[in-house]
Amino acid sequence: MMTWIWCGIMLLALIIEVVTVGNLITIWFSVGALIALICSLLNASIAIQIIVFALVSATLIILIRPIANRFLRGDVEATNADRIINQHLRLTKGITEDAWGELRFNGTIWSAVSYDGNPINEGTLVTVLTIEGAKVIVKAIG
Repeated sequence: MMTWIWCGIMLLALIIEVVTVGNLITIWFSVGALIALICSLLNASIAIQIIVFALVSATLIILIRPIANRFLRGDVEATNADRIINQHLRLTKGITEDAWGELRFNGTIWSAVSYDGNPINEGTLVTVLTIEGAKVIVKAIG
């Protein structure tokens, strides 16, 4: 029974990942479900299967997602707006795991995300590393 449930979770997570191309949202759960499926085939208890699923998924999200995100950013083309790169600016709105922050440069408000996915508080001094679309990638100073 659990074998089919793990197959379903793995398939659903893979479908969601394909639909949300390049966002690395659910791939971690599909790997966790695969490992739990293997545990199920080895007749591990349901509790062990669930624990393995949770631990594998959480570990992949915490350790690998930030690294993978950096490599998936792609090439950035320089524009006149590239003057903001390497500037030291204060965040006017903090960056959270769920929302972009903001900063102001030459009268323009820019959306900002941290380069490593970690939250940065409002008022923190940051360095602008690059521009990605209409947002800047920043790193906290200090």
